[in-house]
Amino acid sequence: MTERAKSIVVNSPYSEPERYIDTEHEEGFMIQEGRRPAGFYVESRKKGTREFVELELVNQIRPRVKAWRESGYPEITGVTRELLEHWRDRSARPNRPLFWCQVEAAETLIYLAETKAGRIFSEMIPNDGGEFRRVCTKLCTGGGKTVVMSMLVAWQVCNAVSYPRMKEYAKNFLVVAPNLTVKDRLQVLMPQNENNYYDSFCIVPDGMRGMLNHARVVVVNWQAMQEAKPDEKCVVKLPKQSGESFCREVVGEMRNILVINDEAHHAYRLRAGDAKAKTREEKAEVEEATVWMKGLDRIHSVRGIRKCYDFSATPFVPGREKDEDRGLFGWIVSDYSLDDGIEAGIVKTPRIPIHDNTPVDKDTGKSKLYHIYKYVKDNLNSKTESFLPDLVRQAYMLLGHEWLETFRQWQKEERRVPPVMISVANTTNTAARIENSFVDDGLSDVPELRDKEHILRIDSVILAEKSDAESEALRKKVATTGQAGQPGGELRNIISVGMLSEGWDARNVTHIMGLRAFTSQLLCEQIVGRGLRRTSYEAVGDGELFPQEYVSVFGVPFAYLLTEEHRPSDEPRTPKTLREVRVLDDRKEYALTWPEVNGIEYVIRQKLTLRLEDVPALTLNAENVPINAEMSPVLNGKTNPMMIDDIDLENFYSQRRMQSIIFETAANVYDDMRAAISPNNDTTQPINSDTTHPTTNDTTQTINNGVTHPNTDFLHDANKVNLIGQIVKLTEDYIHSGKITIAPELFETDIRRRKILLCLNMDRVIRNMWQGIRSSNYEDLIPMFPQGRRERSTGDMPKWWTSREVYETRKSQINLCVCDSGYEDSAGYALDRNINVSAWAKNDHLGFSVKYVYGGVTRKYLPDFLVRLVNGKMLILEMKGIETEQDKAKFAALCEWVRAVNSHKEYGRWECVMCTSPAEIDGVIAEYLD
Repeated sequence: MTERAKSIVVNSPYSEPERYIDTEHEEGFMIQEGRRPAGFYVESRKKGTREFVELELVNQIRPRVKAWRESGYPEITGVTRELLEHWRDRSARPNRPLFWCQVEAAETLIYLAETKAGRIFSEMIPNDGGEFRRVCTKLCTGGGKTVVMSMLVAWQVCNAVSYPRMKEYAKNFLVVAPNLTVKDRLQVLMPQNENNYYDSFCIVPDGMRGMLNHARVVVVNWQAMQEAKPDEKCVVKLPKQSGESFCREVVGEMRNILVINDEAHHAYRLRAGDAKAKTREEKAEVEEATVWMKGLDRIHSVRGIRKCYDFSATPFVPGREKDEDRGLFGWIVSDYSLDDGIEAGIVKTPRIPIHDNTPVDKDTGKSKLYHIYKYVKDNLNSKTESFLPDLVRQAYMLLGHEWLETFRQWQKEERRVPPVMISVANTTNTAARIENSFVDDGLSDVPELRDKEHILRIDSVILAEKSDAESEALRKKVATTGQAGQPGGELRNIISVGMLSEGWDARNVTHIMGLRAFTSQLLCEQIVGRGLRRTSYEAVGDGELFPQEYVSVFGVPFAYLLTEEHRPSDEPRTPKTLREVRVLDDRKEYALTWPEVNGIEYVIRQKLTLRLEDVPALTLNAENVPINAEMSPVLNGKTNPMMIDDIDLENFYSQRRMQSIIFETAANVYDDMRAAISPNNDTTQPINSDTTHPTTNDTTQTINNGVTHPNTDFLHDANKVNLIGQIVKLTEDYIHSGKITIAPELFETDIRRRKILLCLNMDRVIRNMWQGIRSSNYEDLIPMFPQGRRERSTGDMPKWWTSREVYETRKSQINLCVCDSGYEDSAGYALDRNINVSAWAKNDHLGFSVKYVYGGVTRKYLPDFLVRLVNGKMLILEMKGIETEQDKAKFAALCEWVRAVNSHKEYGRWECVMCTSPAEIDGVIAEYLD
């Protein structure tokens, strides 16, 4: 059974996922029962397809671990059982239970190591080609990998101490980190550290805490694995460093070591078919992987590595996206993906720009804000430019204003730290330009982001200019971002080049700007990962769901799926996947209707005008107009003062609309006038024999007891509704013309009393005004309708399929807007977000057309969009970049169609407009709100 997802967070972080959101469902985001299969999507821009790649090994292990768990964890040691029960005991951590994903990751490692079935299965797990075995835990950024590492250490040490004869367990641990930031963070794995995780997260029962003191944990960064090289300038040639000397420097005297690789996607072996590194960044990645793995191999050859446990959110080898294995680690045994983490609320939900009010990229169909660098790279790589390009400045303007809304909301909530915007630049020069633009050039009109005290730029140039002590202070400031009372607690705007790519985990990052090349989705996820950590872990409601938190990302082409880049030299594209375009039954409030017009007929109408100079002066005196009265029953000539009722016209008329009263009175006066000049009306006195029927606008007639009424010829017009409407408008103009005198003065200055006096004298007002009415002929357009059905609706559209780019709508009864151009995509986005639009639809397969003549041939014209505004007006919107003569003929025919339908008055008020850019849409709509 499926239902539409109303929130991204659908699972509790403390229990096994029971539902997931199917983003590939034909109806959009639909909730499916059960757990999402482990795997990932690969997008091929060349083929225009998305392929789901299953993690077969993980999907085979999951049900085995679940069955083992539900059967009570058989075949394990007593110490392990006590640890598993302790980890699942909510009372042991009432304020912060362990996440389901953390416990499941530890369970999987234990199952494979301790149970007979698990050990047999372990033998089938592929290795990386080295001499020691590797096991990988894939856990999303923010999922708590370090906590799982502490659970792993505790499980090994407590068993090793309790069962010294069992050689399967270790007391010696080498933890390898990808950089100094991560190395510092991993110090919590040392039981003696004052901030250790064993105490912070109550990893072991009180009775086992002393066992952890037997653990020897060494934490190094990968550079420590670099083999020492002899000094080439030394006269005496020293021998190559021995393996034993190398091991003493890295791990001291430890033997039979258990290795933990954090961010293990940096630790891989090169293959013969790997492409040669070209960029400086690619060469640095290869060097890191080579040094890392060669160092571990050397340690294993000398001291022995019992097993290697890898932890990574993205265990893929960069540059192998097109390989058969996609560069995926073959030894992944458990997976809790970013999708899983988002649905459990463990991490913030990333938001990326998909549309804006400018044309989308023609190749990708996405907003330019999605990957800003590709449009401005020449400028950003220039060493002579100082002023940032317009697209960058506009992006900071948008992101800055959203940051400001978050900042103000956090102030209302009295949070101890502000939200943080981080920028990741391509070069130190760009980083400096960004900082100068904020401080000196007013980049973004948000003063709270421009204050130098709250801005921090950190890159290699900045660090090179500082002393060791100053550099360390800078690093500490960055490392303590978002920590109240610490050096980085008040930072709001951080600008960097590579310092924030990995291992930096501030919780208050809410906005990210990427201004660099992103060579892989791995890099994108690493950058976005810096903003994924939640600010609060307080679950709400019976389902223990976390409230949703967001991080807004500009300029990072993040899709958390691998991407095969499309190059011009690739083969021709194969047909894209078809998308179904259909009417959504649950969006009936967005239905649009329009008249079916076969043709247009021209007729002659009467147009009324008012000559105020011909209207006699009129004075309305309240003293002569009773407004209220008291009523009492009378009996035998006597009234009863105890039974008085009020008739209060003041209350009655104050609640009625003036226009309604004018319309009713005008209709009555019109009927009286028409009856007075009708030759079939026996009660009407004949028109003065000396006066003929009028032939000009100035001719007058004498009607009823000699009262002269100029130009009553228009009363013969058959279209009473049209004339009454005109009279109502003229009456409103007359009332506001200043030609009516109100007495006494109180009734002139008091708006409410003035209205009442006018309402009570409306018949007199209109008859007096009548003497200034003049008529003239004008040409009107009348729509011609087919026999039978005269209306059509968006709900009538049949289903159809398309391979073109589409925009998923929100305020349309049609699920998708099919885009023939970037203009139409951006127009759909603008209509969806405009608060003055109540509904809209792309005129595609709807059947709405207008006939026009061009080149002597009658043709059909299909306008682009139908729009209903909040005031009820219907707007026909046409998007045109360049207007041709044929376009002019089309639009002229559309204008006639609108005039004819408005003249008919049964289908509301219609307007038509042509826009040359989506940026015009908001302004155009504003013009039609009156």
